[in-house]
Amino acid sequence: MRARLVKIGNSRGLRLAKPLLEQVGLSDEVDIQAAPVVLTIRPVARPRPQIRRPGHG
Repeated sequence: MRARLVKIGNSRGLRLAKPLLEQVGLSDEVDIQAAPVVLTIRPVARPRPQIRRPGHG
């Protein structure tokens, strides 16, 4: 898939179609890693909330 970088103030942005975001499970916050000629965008891993049970710590 090809996309264009768009100007956003002094920066550049990438518009991603909603079906693509849903397909890969991306929401408002992402983790981005850069390597030579490659950007990797992943959903932020959120730890599961721990349920505290009475008498178990």
